Order: sequence, then C-alpha cells, then structure tokens
Amino acid sequence: MIDILWMSVSFACALLAVAGSLPPMIGYLGAGFIIHYFGIESFTGLKELSDLGISLLLFSIGLKLDLKSLGKPEVLGVALGQGVISFVFLLLIKILILGPGEIISSSILAFGLTFSSTIFVVKVLEQRGDFATHYGRIAIGVLVIQDILAVLFMAFTAQKTPSAWLILLITALWPIRLLLSYILSRLKQSEMIVLFGLTVSFGGAYLFDLVNVKGDLGALIMGILLSKHHRSAELNRWLISFKDFFLVGFFLSIGMMGFPTWSQVSVALGISLFLPLRLVIYFILFNRARLRNRSSLLSSASLTNFSEFGLIVCSFAVGTGYLESSWLTTLAMVLTFSFFISAFLNANAEELYVRYAKKLKKYQRIELHPLEQDIDIGSADVLIIGMGRVGQGAYLNFQENIDYDPLAVEVDHSVLEELASMDIQAIYGNATSPDFWQKIKLKKSSVKLILLAMPLVRQNCMTAKHIRSLGFKGTISSIAKYPNDEKALLDAGIDNVFNLYAEAGTGFAKSASS
Repeated sequence: MIDILWMSVSFACALLAVAGSLPPMIGYLGAGFIIHYFGIESFTGLKELSDLGISLLLFSIGLKLDLKSLGKPEVLGVALGQGVISFVFLLLIKILILGPGEIISSSILAFGLTFSSTIFVVKVLEQRGDFATHYGRIAIGVLVIQDILAVLFMAFTAQKTPSAWLILLITALWPIRLLLSYILSRLKQSEMIVLFGLTVSFGGAYLFDLVNVKGDLGALIMGILLSKHHRSAELNRWLISFKDFFLVGFFLSIGMMGFPTWSQVSVALGISLFLPLRLVIYFILFNRARLRNRSSLLSSASLTNFSEFGLIVCSFAVGTGYLESSWLTTLAMVLTFSFFISAFLNANAEELYVRYAKKLKKYQRIELHPLEQDIDIGSADVLIIGMGRVGQGAYLNFQENIDYDPLAVEVDHSVLEELASMDIQAIYGNATSPDFWQKIKLKKSSVKLILLAMPLVRQNCMTAKHIRSLGFKGTISSIAKYPNDEKALLDAGIDNVFNLYAEAGTGFAKSASS
C-alpha cells in the first residue's frame, strides 16, 4: 500500500511540474518533501533504485562521448573557464556571507554549484528543435565535460584504496570492448538490447566496486567503450526511460532528507541570485571562442541553471562525511529555483537577442568560428530545408530539371556526410535561426523558391517568419502531417502546404486502382 502511495504522490507532483513547463525531477523532489512532511515510511529498495539511476545516467553519458569534439576550445575551454570562475566566486561568497566554516565542505558546495543541468538543457534543445545545431552540440559538450569532472571527483574522493586487481581490469578493457561490440552488433530484439545495456552498465559498476574504485566510474567507462559503436545512439534511446525511472528514486531520497526551513529557502534564493552572473560568464567565454552573439546567448541561456549532478556530488559528499546532510535540502531548493529562472530565460531568449542585438554587436569577434561565418550559396534558386526522405525526394526531382539549381540545407552533420556521398549539394545551416538567413544574405541571392521539409510544424513556421521578416518575396512551400497544421503554416507566411498523409493516401489509392 505504501509503495502505491509513493508512486501516486510522485506522479501527481511530476504532472504539476510538467504543467508548469518544468522537468519532472522538480515534482519528484517535491514529492519527497511531502512524503517526509507527513511521516510516510520509505519503501524498500529506494536507495538501490537511486544507485541504479545514477549508474545508468553515467553509462548514457559515456555512450555520447566524442573525445575529439570535447577537446575543442569552445567546449573544453568554456567548461573549464566557467567552472574555475564560478568556483572561486561561489567559494568567496560562501565564506563572506556564511563564514569560513570547513574549507573542504565549502569547496565541495562551490564545486557542486558549477554544473549546469543535463536534463534541463536537453529538454530546452529538444523543444527548440536545436539539438543537432552547432550551439546545441557545444552546450551538450560543455555538460559532458562537467559530468566527467563530477565522476572523477567522486572516484578520487571515495576514501578507498584501489586494489592491485585494478591493473588487470584496465588491461582487460580492450578485449571487453571487442566482446561487447560483437554482441551488440548481433542483437535484434528490443528487449535484448535493453537487457544488454542494463547488464553492461550495472556490471561495469560492480566490477569497479570489486577493485575498490567508485562503481559509477565503471559505468561511465563501459559507456565510453561502446561510444564509437554504430548502435550506441540506438542503445541510449532504449535506455532513456529506464534511466529516468531509476533516477526518480534519487530525487525522492533527496526530498526525504527533510522539509526545507525558511532559513534554507532564504539561502537557496540567495544562491540563485548568482545565475545572472553565470549567464554573463558563459556569454563572454562563448564569445571569446568566436561564436556569433546569438549562438553565445542561446548556449549561455540553456546552461544558466544548477544541476542535478551537483546534488549527486553533494549527496556523495554527505555519504563520505565531508558535508552535512541538511545542505541537500537547501540544494534541492536551489535546483528548483534555478529551473524556474532558467525556464523563463529560455522562453524569452530569442526576444532578448532581438532586443539587444545592436548593443551586443560591438562585442562580436571579427574572426568567427568556421561554422559561424557567412555562407555562399552561389547561383542556387531553390533551397530545400531539411533533408529527410521528403527533402531528398524533392531535391532529386529539381536536380533532374535543368531549369532549376537546387541547394539543400541540413543541420545534422551526420546527414550532411551521407548527402555528400550521394553527390547532393548541401550546406550546414540551422534554418530556425535568424542568424542563418542573415549569413546567406537572402535578399541579394538568386533564390526564388524555398521548400520547408523539417519534421516539426513549429520549426517550419518559425523559419517562414524569419524569411518573411527579411523581405523575401519568393514562394515558400512546406510539408504538413495533419490538417490542423495547415492554418498555422499559412498564417506564418507560407504560400503552399503539402499534406503528407493526405497526398500519400491519394497516391496510394490511384496506384491501387490503376
């Protein structure tokens, strides 16, 4: 009965959080507070559920690691630069306001507050449809660097002396990688893929625990071993729901630490006042890394929050005796407040950029990053935005007609590589960004027709509005999946809408009856 009560309260609180455009984790923290306040007993296995969630989180991070891209200045330099600046500032503020206290505990607190939330940033990028954009990939890279630093901290402060067997385990990693890659390549059933991922992540944690090394590091390393596998992204997709479910246990356990006092709420609000400064720090560092102002601002806005990983680090510090448990309740409130602030900031990030674009222009670097420079589209008179199956079909049709000179625009670099092998002329571009359309100087080009073939109607509407705002007088056509989408597309300035399902059904019927 108690287990059902826990699940019901957790679901209800998560539902309220999502309704307020916040991540479900805020609801889980709130559920923990409520359950603790009413004195409801913890259900059996809560700690184990929490540990499994953290292991799966680190395994999924390892699956996404691209060590080559992580070493770039706009990723590694920004991550380390922001971390050092924030750490020093937060440490000094803590000492000045709350007193020197224990320097170790103060340092751990400051360190935990240097991270940005992986869960929140991913949610923001997915909502904008910018997950594969240049600035989106940079933001994810910064998060990965921060997560690695957190894992290393937990591994080297675990108060354990590694066993001599660790050397043997390290030497066995390469043959383990070959074996795991061989198995993953041959798995067909979805449930087998899920079971494989769970076994590898938990098994890696268990192996490293056996040699007296923090097991979470083992889960991360197992993910890294499979990061180059062609099915790593697929494996990660299958494990997302399990990871999110297991992490419910972690956030519930944090809430169970205690109901926040007014003093803790006041301290949390005071710490949250650091967020505007964090936005400035990120913006300056991204700007110095030669990103355009818009890319710098959107990246900074998405990263302007505190992280669930900060909670994990401080929770670990409580377990090892470096930090008082009462700080976890305070940090849970800090996380909650930061998400409210960040949600508002990201909802208005585009408007902020448009409003302050002229003032920010003087800070723009003259020499821009190669992926941020102006784009030459040559003599193209047809632009096809989004190169999925529909976009590719449209391109090939125009290519066969000598009266047209088509050019494809795609935001996913892996798709661009595939298009190059197909001899399709394509350029990198985020069509939902006003910067992209300014970079190609649309009004001075020979473009007469633009086809919007992106999967989300919101992306196509946003793109059309950007194009029309620059004075484009040519024809804009767009795809749509549902009849309800057509009105929104037409209102955005699109001339023609092609309903995929309706037109496909008509074609299918004609083919069947012929």
